[in-house]
Amino acid sequence: MRNFFVFILGVAIGIGIALVVTSFLTNSADDSPASTTFSHDRDAGDIRTWQIAELSGGGNGEALFAVVREKHESRMPNQAERIDVLPLTLGESRGEIIIGGVMGGEIPSAKVAVQTLDVRDWAAVSVEDGLPLRMVVRISWGGASPLAWEKSEILAGNRFAGSSEVRSPKWTNGEMHLCNVFTVSDEETSKYSVFLRRGD
Repeated sequence: MRNFFVFILGVAIGIGIALVVTSFLTNSADDSPASTTFSHDRDAGDIRTWQIAELSGGGNGEALFAVVREKHESRMPNQAERIDVLPLTLGESRGEIIIGGVMGGEIPSAKVAVQTLDVRDWAAVSVEDGLPLRMVVRISWGGASPLAWEKSEILAGNRFAGSSEVRSPKWTNGEMHLCNVFTVSDEETSKYSVFLRRGD
């Protein structure tokens, strides 16, 4: 009987050590900081830029994407806007907008720029369907002649409610949350989360 209890105790200790090691390795891979420089230029069109110098923490794939998720909720009259820093999960969002492509090699660094603008500030630009708000997401990588992808999205709402930026983003499950942008109309509030994703 004594040997049986010693055996059970040994198994329990072994499982405990394995869990601790697994947790450490998981946190190291999924919550690893990136070497990032953040800037926010309000004078040149309200552009937020992240220069990411080390991408190895996000995975070993050959593709780099900027991802936008969106969520819309009904708004009560005189409802105060809520600005938060939490990223939208795929489950709670209406879907994903993907900006990027397959490169075919290791990507040492990248730059992501997110610009928000109201086209009513530009007299020469027409407003489509009464929706004046835009978000332009640009992702680039490479050296002296960087490759780049860019996409302009028409946002819901008729005014910006605010934004939140992650100035020192981390990799979590192969994604890096960069910022949230919030818009409102009389009937609806909208939230847009922007990520950098590394994968196959």
